[in-house]
Amino acid sequence: MSGAADQVEQGQQMVDRAGSALDTIISNAERMLANIQQVRVSSDEQSVTTAHISENIETISRVTHSAVAGNQTIAASVEELSALIEDLRVRVATFRLEDDTAHVAPVQLMPGDGLLVGRSMVTARADEMPAGANRSRSRPACSLRER
Repeated sequence: MSGAADQVEQGQQMVDRAGSALDTIISNAERMLANIQQVRVSSDEQSVTTAHISENIETISRVTHSAVAGNQTIAASVEELSALIEDLRVRVATFRLEDDTAHVAPVQLMPGDGLLVGRSMVTARADEMPAGANRSRSRPACSLRER
């Protein structure tokens, strides 16, 4: 019987070791499951972050295209303004000042002619001729006053 008792004792020790090994396997499997779940959560967070980055890149692209269109509009406006400045320069070159009448600029315009200066419309008036103006001209010198 002592041989059977020894075998039972050995069997009991093997069952204890197997149980201990199974406890270790279960513990490791639970840690692995927790790690896998953490990787899944991290992957989901990265996916959401990637979607936000993609949206931001699309927004930046739209803003960039809008800025380019705005710059093209500004460039066209600058060209138009340059042409208007040149036109104004040519028109202003026809003005002449006489002696001390710096506030009145006689020009060769017909009465009723107008000129836009800044935001003001300036019109020619035949009834306010500068002193010394030759009234016999076919296009009399007319003084300009703001309306």
